[in-house]
Amino acid sequence: PIWGIPSFVLPKNLMQFQIDQLRQLGVTFRTNTALGQDVSLEALRSQYDAIFVATGAQKPVDVDLPGRSLTGVVQAKDYLSNPEHFSARQVLVFGGGNTAIDVARTALREGAHATLIYRRTEADMPATQDELAIAKEEGVELVELTAPLAFEGTDGTLNGVRCAKMKLTAPDYPGGRNNVAPSGEELTIPCDL
Repeated sequence: PIWGIPSFVLPKNLMQFQIDQLRQLGVTFRTNTALGQDVSLEALRSQYDAIFVATGAQKPVDVDLPGRSLTGVVQAKDYLSNPEHFSARQVLVFGGGNTAIDVARTALREGAHATLIYRRTEADMPATQDELAIAKEEGVELVELTAPLAFEGTDGTLNGVRCAKMKLTAPDYPGGRNNVAPSGEELTIPCDL
């Protein structure tokens, strides 16, 4: 199945069409195969002149913050694969990449208010500027220079995130992007996802 990329970014019928075209060109897709477990790199090297391994982003970066186990704290991958499963009115999305934007835009389509929280500034976001501009036009709110400290809730359910306001500090090298450090100010942002 095709999952993880919202249809408004890449329609599933277009994705299937492109996959079918590649098959017609002679490309073989080998799915559900673990490199190093089901097949070794050495075995592939002995059979092919060139190897392209497309494993996808199956293992998300997790955060080790208090309250991580509260109901309502989910990974982007889990949300994007089944957004209808999560009923939410106020969604906070932490991150500055295209996946974070996909989650926020999907939350809007599910009827929630979506806020994108990023620890640096908009200029430092790794997401494409076009994707960010579209998200903001659609109604995604951006809160810059803010980082999560703890997930808060009652009766095991998320109801907010305590965050640190960040400040810019000097880059590690000339021409590098700015670093960030806590400013000493904190705030709690209400949310249910």
